[in-house]
Amino acid sequence: MKKIITLCLITFLLLNCVGCSKNYEDNTQTGNSTVYLFDIKPVVSNDINDASQIIYPRFVGNSTNWETVNKLIKQETEKQLKEMLTENYLNAVIKLDYTISFESDYLVCFLFEGMVSIENTAHPTNIAFSVCLSLTEPKILDPLTLVETDEEFFRTMRENVAINQNADRFSNEQWEGVAKYINAYSNEEIEEIIKTDSSKTLAVQPNGVLVLFPVPYALGDYIKIVVPFSWQQRT
Repeated sequence: MKKIITLCLITFLLLNCVGCSKNYEDNTQTGNSTVYLFDIKPVVSNDINDASQIIYPRFVGNSTNWETVNKLIKQETEKQLKEMLTENYLNAVIKLDYTISFESDYLVCFLFEGMVSIENTAHPTNIAFSVCLSLTEPKILDPLTLVETDEEFFRTMRENVAINQNADRFSNEQWEGVAKYINAYSNEEIEEIIKTDSSKTLAVQPNGVLVLFPVPYALGDYIKIVVPFSWQQRT
């Protein structure tokens, strides 16, 4: 694989820390740098309607950047939901929570997962999307700027489709059917699915890239496929 991660991201990844409490160092200042401390804490919101509940990550610390970061996360989450639900956005019942899929001093990626119920529809829909942020210059990052979908990416992805990574949802026998469904797509078709809306199909993880592959409702609406790689091989 030429590169899965661009060179600018490699710097982020080598600075990966453990835990939710972080030291954020502002290197834009001359002389002594300033160290900012922050925690990521969950905040429950039902701003959309009384029946909905969205849990957002909220940065708390001693930097004015965190107010901007918190606004960006909420704005991006609302944008993703509006794109998914269109005219049903205000009336849908949304249950959404997040996990931290990747975390360093300079880059954080959140994976949002949940369920949406819309009146007069046959069943609820499982949804997922990612929100990645640069903390040095607070802004939302498109996952496609962090991931290169080349031939090696697809080869590795298909190798891992053969492994049941969703054992909590499928028996190995059932997974064979899921794998056949995914492998029926060509690399070009998968790439088009990913590039059409990368925030709904990709998330960055410490051990690789998480692909959120869309599937029919009977299979759970989306399947998680980890495409692993070694950071050392790409430095």
